[in-house]
Amino acid sequence: MAEVTSPEVQKYSTLVKLQPDNPEAHFRLGFAHEDAGNTAEAVKHYEVAIKLQPRHAMSYLHRGFLFAKGGELQLALQEWAKAFEYDPHLHVKFTTPELRPIYTGKFDQAIQQLTRPIVINPKDAFAHYQLGTAYKYFQKPELALQSLKRALEINPDLWEAHFQCGEIFSQLGQNKLAISSFQRAIDGNSRYADSHYQLGLIYEKENMSALALRHVERAIELDSEVSKYHFALGRIFMKQTKFKHAMKQYQRALDLDPTDARIHLRLAECCKQMYRPDLAISCYEKAVELDPDSSEAVYELGTTALQLGDIDRAITGFRKALELNPQDAYAHYSLAQAYHRQKDFEAAATHYGESARLNPKDAFAAYNLGLMRDELGQAEQAIEAYQRAVELKPHDAQYHLNLGRAYLKAKRPQEAASELKQAIKLNPNDLETNFQLADVHMATGQFDEAINLYRKVVELNPQSVEARFRMAQAFQTLDMPDYAFEAFQETVRLDPRHFEALHGLGHIYLTNRTKPSIAVDFFQQALDVEPSHAPSMVSLGDAYMQLGQPDRALQFFERKLEENRDNIVFVSKYCLALCDSGHADKASEEIRVALQLNPESVELRRTLAVLFEKQGRAQDAMDAWRTAVRLDENDAASLFGFAKALKAGGNETEAAQQLERVVNLDPKNQEAKDLLASMIMAQPTPTPTATPVPPQEPATPAPAESSDPFDFIGAGATGESSPEPVPTAPASEDPFATPAPTAAAEDPFSTPAPAAPAEDPFSTPAPAAQAEDPFSTPAPAAAAPAEDPFSAPAPAAPAEDPFSTPAPAEVASTDDPFSAPAPAEAATADDPFTTPAPAEAAPTDDPFATPAPAEAATTDDPFATPAPAEAAPTDDPFATPAPAEAATTDDPFATPAPAEAATTDDPFATPAPAQTEDPFATPAPTESEEPTQATVDDPFAGSEPVDEAPATVDDPFAGSEPVEEVSTAVDDPFATPPEDPFATDVGAAAPAETSGEYEFEAKDGATMVTGNPFESNQGTIDPFATAPPESTGEENEAGQEAYPFASGEEATQEPPAPTAEPVSAAPSGESDFPAEDVLQQAILANVTGQSDEAEKLFQSILEQSPDYAPAYFHFGQYQRSQGNGEKAVELFKAGLSKAEAQENEDLVGQISAELRLTAQGGDEAAEQSTGDSEEAQAEEAATEATESSPEEAETPAETAETPAEAEEAPAEAAQEAEEATETAQVEPEAAAEEAPAEVAEEAPAEAEEDKPASKDTVADDSTTQPTVAEQLESLENIGSYDAAAVLWENVEPRDPAHGQRIFFTLADSQAADGEHAAALETIARFVALAPDHEGTTDKIVELEVARANSLGGEQKFEEALGHLKASLETHSGNEALQSAVADIQRRQRDHALESGAENALELARNLASQSEEDKAAYVSAVKKQAETLAESDLDASLALVDGESQAEEAPAEFAALATDILMAHATKAKADGEAEKAKELAQKVLERSSDHADAQALLEQLAAEEVPEWKAAEDSGDLETAASQVPDGDEHEEDRHRIYGALVAKHREADEIDKALEVASSWLEKVGEEKQSDVQGVRREIFTKQLDNATGDALVAAFDNLKAADIDESEWQKLLLDKIKAGADDQEQTKALLAKVQLENADDDAKAAVSGAWLGMAKAALDSDDVSAAQEHLATAMAAQENEATTELSKSIAAKQAQALIDAGKHEEAVTLVNESSLDEEAKKPLLVAALLGQAQAAKEAEETDKATELFEKVKELEPENEAVVAHFAELEAALSPADVEAIALPDDLEEAIEVLKEKLAANAKDYGALKAAYEKLGTKANARKLIDLFRELQKKNSDNPDYLLSLARAYSHVGKDTLAVVQFRKLLSSDPQPEVYLDLTRAYRRLKKMADAGKTLELALAKLPDHPGPVREKVVISSLNDDHATAAETAKEGMKMVNITDDDREWFEKAAAEADAGNVLSDELQEVPSPF
Repeated sequence: MAEVTSPEVQKYSTLVKLQPDNPEAHFRLGFAHEDAGNTAEAVKHYEVAIKLQPRHAMSYLHRGFLFAKGGELQLALQEWAKAFEYDPHLHVKFTTPELRPIYTGKFDQAIQQLTRPIVINPKDAFAHYQLGTAYKYFQKPELALQSLKRALEINPDLWEAHFQCGEIFSQLGQNKLAISSFQRAIDGNSRYADSHYQLGLIYEKENMSALALRHVERAIELDSEVSKYHFALGRIFMKQTKFKHAMKQYQRALDLDPTDARIHLRLAECCKQMYRPDLAISCYEKAVELDPDSSEAVYELGTTALQLGDIDRAITGFRKALELNPQDAYAHYSLAQAYHRQKDFEAAATHYGESARLNPKDAFAAYNLGLMRDELGQAEQAIEAYQRAVELKPHDAQYHLNLGRAYLKAKRPQEAASELKQAIKLNPNDLETNFQLADVHMATGQFDEAINLYRKVVELNPQSVEARFRMAQAFQTLDMPDYAFEAFQETVRLDPRHFEALHGLGHIYLTNRTKPSIAVDFFQQALDVEPSHAPSMVSLGDAYMQLGQPDRALQFFERKLEENRDNIVFVSKYCLALCDSGHADKASEEIRVALQLNPESVELRRTLAVLFEKQGRAQDAMDAWRTAVRLDENDAASLFGFAKALKAGGNETEAAQQLERVVNLDPKNQEAKDLLASMIMAQPTPTPTATPVPPQEPATPAPAESSDPFDFIGAGATGESSPEPVPTAPASEDPFATPAPTAAAEDPFSTPAPAAPAEDPFSTPAPAAQAEDPFSTPAPAAAAPAEDPFSAPAPAAPAEDPFSTPAPAEVASTDDPFSAPAPAEAATADDPFTTPAPAEAAPTDDPFATPAPAEAATTDDPFATPAPAEAAPTDDPFATPAPAEAATTDDPFATPAPAEAATTDDPFATPAPAQTEDPFATPAPTESEEPTQATVDDPFAGSEPVDEAPATVDDPFAGSEPVEEVSTAVDDPFATPPEDPFATDVGAAAPAETSGEYEFEAKDGATMVTGNPFESNQGTIDPFATAPPESTGEENEAGQEAYPFASGEEATQEPPAPTAEPVSAAPSGESDFPAEDVLQQAILANVTGQSDEAEKLFQSILEQSPDYAPAYFHFGQYQRSQGNGEKAVELFKAGLSKAEAQENEDLVGQISAELRLTAQGGDEAAEQSTGDSEEAQAEEAATEATESSPEEAETPAETAETPAEAEEAPAEAAQEAEEATETAQVEPEAAAEEAPAEVAEEAPAEAEEDKPASKDTVADDSTTQPTVAEQLESLENIGSYDAAAVLWENVEPRDPAHGQRIFFTLADSQAADGEHAAALETIARFVALAPDHEGTTDKIVELEVARANSLGGEQKFEEALGHLKASLETHSGNEALQSAVADIQRRQRDHALESGAENALELARNLASQSEEDKAAYVSAVKKQAETLAESDLDASLALVDGESQAEEAPAEFAALATDILMAHATKAKADGEAEKAKELAQKVLERSSDHADAQALLEQLAAEEVPEWKAAEDSGDLETAASQVPDGDEHEEDRHRIYGALVAKHREADEIDKALEVASSWLEKVGEEKQSDVQGVRREIFTKQLDNATGDALVAAFDNLKAADIDESEWQKLLLDKIKAGADDQEQTKALLAKVQLENADDDAKAAVSGAWLGMAKAALDSDDVSAAQEHLATAMAAQENEATTELSKSIAAKQAQALIDAGKHEEAVTLVNESSLDEEAKKPLLVAALLGQAQAAKEAEETDKATELFEKVKELEPENEAVVAHFAELEAALSPADVEAIALPDDLEEAIEVLKEKLAANAKDYGALKAAYEKLGTKANARKLIDLFRELQKKNSDNPDYLLSLARAYSHVGKDTLAVVQFRKLLSSDPQPEVYLDLTRAYRRLKKMADAGKTLELALAKLPDHPGPVREKVVISSLNDDHATAAETAKEGMKMVNITDDDREWFEKAAAEADAGNVLSDELQEVPSPF
């Protein structure tokens, strides 16, 4: 193996040569060889060192290392023994990393060798020490400590052993023991640096930086050449934020070990802390280079690159980091940030997602993931991400804002509004959030809320233009023109070019103020700003019309017509203007054309009707109005026009009907109202009839679907008396859209209408249609259901009062959220607050409406009380169903009817036939002949009485008056039964006695009768319990479908408790305790009889790792072996529990066996415990079986409470109850669900015989009643602490302890929800009734503190402190409150400091006296602020420090702070080279502290470094100043010589030659004679340099100057010729230089140079076509020297002359010149060809065919393939045209014919005879493939000839394959754009119906073929196909005038013109493309 050399080997080899007898030199050389891997050389030099110095310990040590590496351990041990003998300090190096290869796989051998000395001498402390260090190396710390401990027992002063113990303790984390060991090692040898170093590391771990610093610095004092010492010191300085000191140490560490990647890594970190990322990145790069697998280095490299803006480099780093650690969440996050900056949102989202997944608590990752999803348009995924971010940081307003935006993008405005409100709550004055929420309110129609928020935005930012504009729009929508006008004015004031606001002002002047002249100005201003603003265009035209200027309006409309053809409104206004201007016919034509394009346009139909009316065509107008109404039945304008037309036509009845619809759709249409009123007044008074009209069942059309919250599309249902069927509108996806006609609107915010969409969102709907006005009261007619949850049906006539109660007539569905429906046949109401009529109401979707008492329709009202008679199914989750035949309800809070209750889909409703137990709702009455009117407590319900009303209701939305009958009980926990302790007693027909009631005294002394609101007559009802399994998903006999979470009418059993999740086997907290190892030691101690030691070890395991199950098992065995059976059983049980929790089946089996064994062995405790457990388990299982079994549930027959009103139930209900009771005997649960309460008492008692009574059921409620305590417990059990608190407040006597528990729990719940004020109010309620009860003060304090902490979390510190201080006034001296005040103040201070608030220092100062920590915070704050301020304003920084220092009891640290800041800036100024500034600052330091040593030293240093001004100028590069200031005299001659020389060089480098010469002249004067020669040499260089750069006259002058400078003549001539040879663009310059050359004595080279120069000028002249000058210069060149170049140029001149003649058309002279010239034949040939061709073409043009042919023959001789020649003879062959050529004869056989054609066409692609024959033979449909194959084959063989490609393309076109033809034609145009091809391509596009492409290509064909009839024919055809018959006719007529067209073409044009004039599309015959041959 070759010896490896290294710099160290070479260095010490040299040292050995110089000092061959130096043992240290040989040792170092040996060490260098060892390091380089040269083992043999290393051993040799170690031996030499030992020979020269027998006690050289290091040589023995390293020779031992080499022996060990070679496997000779015994020899190694002998070497080490000598080394340790000669130097005992080497003991500690025994375990250095260099020994790692020694013992690999040789543990036994090493231990055997090291144990041998101990066997010989057990008292050998060193031997024990060696064994301990070996154990330590082999990671056997326990054995190592034993040996080292033994060594120290023998020799307590063996400091090396203490050191090794310290290292082991440090590894085990036992820092206190480690500190003790290292300290004793230092006591033994204070100069061993590593002891100090290791002790410093321990102190560093313990965060005792001062001690750590002291010991590491001591280590460096002892040995400054150890890299790790400096590294550790740098790390400590970093923790102390002394970055400069740290950097110095890290740099020193690198000097000692530049290959340690860790040092580079920490140095980089230090650079970053010092804001030098540019330096940091190079350090990170070096760290990565040294350790490519360091994920930290790679990651930090990426972050630093990202900080510097190097995105690509950052991405590379992060990717590498993830390759090393794919689970690094931070690397994913940083990579995502990099991609984010690159706008690669997809990649960024991927990595943000991974970061969030790996670190679920990282809110930033989730938030940024949401941002990326937003950017990608993935709204739902963005929502998911933002939701996670909000969960993690609920108090971040920005998170809520972005979540709200995402909801908006997902078209979920309600959730958006909720999040935006939360964002505003957190940050009330955020402009963007307030603006966004206002926009949401605008989009959802909540204009008042929107206006308030826009106002707030304006208050926050008075310059907000858009806020004012949006506010104006809202006012305009609310029909508040004055407010809108003011807002528009403010908008324009702020932005005079806001064209929309200008239009708004104009609109108000035009519409509301009827000042069209002013409006015109505003509309015109808007159009000046934005000429394309369509609304302003339309409005301007309208304004002119209102001004009575139709002509002017018409002019404007016509000017803008073309750009607004697609604007239907514009076109309509244009047509009206035409009509008013007397152009009725043109208006009719325009409207006809527009209707052809938009046949479904209602606007155009209305306009057409108006035009007909203006023309007196009444019937046509009527038809047009009727069509408009048919297209959109909710269009009020169309209906109004139609109504007026009907009235004019005498149809008063239908006109009145239509007018009613108009008034409902547009309540502000006063004209319609007046007209309708006049018609009604004109009608005779009808005679009333005694027989009422029977109600009709309304139709319920399918609801429309919608999903777009911002798309308002009108829809409704017809309401005529004999309605015609209206087609159902297609489903809309807009959840806020107004549904189409006849379809119910599902949008809870939309306003459906009966006909066309109403402009006014507050209009009153027509009698039979759905209204769009959410506040109007619709008319009384049956209609389709509306699903607006805020609508209510209207009375017969339109009501202006938005809160009125409609009259009792047939009611149409309405969207009014505040109106009340009529009592008869109400349509489906969507009004959440409406009380429906008692008659057969149609289905309603209103979640708050109270359905009518008689056959109420389905309702969706969650708070409505259904009617008492056969109510239709309802979807209302809160409705109270009617007592008789109630419809199905979805209301979880509804009170169902007592009889024939329909199926409920409500997951929370508990319908039952028994008494109602709703604590809040009053049930509806049963059927009654004369039902009473209900009093409505609903603030939104109508106030007028109705004929029938539901029962008394405490619901704020239901009627309040009593009725004669009340419904039976339900088990709804939210319904209000008669027994409800909180309900008002019903005044109508209430039962005299109610079983299950009991009495107690209320506060006012009255007696309250109540039942347990949570206990039904069928047993305790869990309102949220899951139905029994057999009833789930099945229908019972009553038709009720079981719902998995609904409580039916039967007694619902509580579900069994859920099975607990398995407990993790892992301990709750991580521990470094080696439980497994200690267990093995314990087992070993037990086996070896060391019982005490074993028990200690077992105990230590249970203390350190209490979840470690095996320890319990073995400890139990140990206790049993010790006779402690009871303890063993206890341990086995604990271990069994933990093993089971950890799912360790094997261990469970083992422990169970041991437990049984212990019990069988007579352990009474075990047996008793086991028995007890088994009995308890059995009893618990039995109890669970009893409670959970559906078969064991008690039937309602035995437990039902039968109310007196059951006797009054209808007979049908009683019969159904009997049937239900019978069913209950067979199916108890179903019967319990179905049996009505009226007959509950008749249910057979046998159903309960075999079933145990429920513990919550009282068998006889008449004798046994629950106590108040039981009621309170019941309320507590279900978590209803609000109700419990109210109950407790209203009873006497009260149990304060019980009340405390209730109120405290309720307060805790409120506090947990963040409602601290409510919680404190709750406690106040308790204190008011139990003022002396102990514990209340503590609870109040606790809640106050919690509130303060919550407010502090929201950064509302002042509010928090206000509450705390107020509470302290009541609870003065309370330590908890005082502590909370201090804590909030600190948090306020910390937040102020972090955010840089102005009062931050004040807050810190106020707290400084509280504690040392507060004082330190104050000092730190002042220091930080002062240092930051000093960067920009040093004086202000000093003033700050001085001001704080003067405060009372100012910290002593301030005294030196100002001088430290000054000194730091002085030092920096010096480092930056600002000596004067540094001096000034240092002097200021001395002014403050006269004996400041550092300032004095700095001033001394500055004085020493001060230099002369001229020297400073020279050093700074200001050589001009230096030259002017450098002193004269011999002592400074060298300085002058240096400075002037440098200045000359500077000017020369800048190409400032003149300045350089000027300085050189001065230079000559400044130096002596010895140096003048040097200066002259420089001057010559400058002159020569001038020759290189000068041109023109300057160059000539330079040569003159050089010659005048006494340069050698020959050298000068040489320079002159060189310059001439180099050439020059300036001919005059060249001529001047040539004139200076002396040719008399010149050699041939000089002559050749001169000749070449003239020759160059001759060529230049020739290139510029100056032939005479070229000839002149050539003559001069030849005079200097004739050569081949002059000869060639003479030929070129001749050729140029000939070409000039040819170009001038003098072809004969050119031929003569060429023939007479000396040109060679090759040069003559192209000139002769050109000249002859010119002659031939001239002859051809003169029609001298023979002469032309003769000349072409001459050309053919010279150039046979000349294109012109070939073309000429081809023309001769082709005669006149291809049409005149006869087709060649072909064989009859098809294949033979094809071969002949191939041969002919292969020879000539334009053989027209062959081409014609090919089309005749193969152009048929049958042979089309043959034709294509023929030309495809020819084209492939002749791919370079475009004629074959053209033939192939035309063949494709001929057989109808135009797509393929287009491809070939386009290919041909790209390579050989023949004009005819454009025509071919146009025809192909036209046949393909690609009219746009055909049109474009046609333009090119017309341009390329201006005289060809083909393109003109195509233009005619294409115009005709585009229905532009006028253009087609005009073009055909132009084609007829073309010259040189055939008779066939002329005939074609005549036919085409006739067809086009007739307005017909050209026939197929005329569209045919003529064959190419």
